[in-house]
Amino acid sequence: MDPRPAPPGSRPGSPLGWIGRHLQAHDWEAVVRCNRLTCERVRALHGPNPESHAEVALAWSLTQAGEQALADTLDFLWTCQNRDPFLFESAETFAELGRQVAHEVFRDLAAPRRKALVLGVADYVAGGLERDVMIEIVEGLWTAAELRPGTRVKTLRGATVGVVLRQFPDGRVLWRPKGSGADLVTQPESLLRVGG
Repeated sequence: MDPRPAPPGSRPGSPLGWIGRHLQAHDWEAVVRCNRLTCERVRALHGPNPESHAEVALAWSLTQAGEQALADTLDFLWTCQNRDPFLFESAETFAELGRQVAHEVFRDLAAPRRKALVLGVADYVAGGLERDVMIEIVEGLWTAAELRPGTRVKTLRGATVGVVLRQFPDGRVLWRPKGSGADLVTQPESLLRVGG
């Protein structure tokens, strides 16, 4: 994939700037099948939303085969789910497509980091995570930086901040949340560096 200038809100060299045909394997019929399967799984009615289905299908056809930055692809998926082209499960349908795109793009990343990154992407596409938080998660997990003692960190959603006390030989991290007397042990992919 070719890099291009980092998308707004991301850092230079961010994987969100990678250009590719990220939706090439997903024509509109694949999107419809994905929604049908999702609806079947939750026992919801599958069908097109007459108010937006045709417009989203047209936008998809115009976008699907073209090259664009990964961030633009994820934003497009978010826009599609936000326009609700299906009667039910639009958010989950496009979140699943986001998961598939992220799995493909980050296939060489270590499995735990890839899993956390894919979840962040899917949460953003489904509308459950702000764009800037998704960017921070993708970039933080992509860098795969070693968390050394003294490194300031926060949880993926940023609700808790703290400091790394130790990294164990198996990769797990001992850290202390700010204002807490208790130390926690976790996998490094569940933490992001603060300010770095």
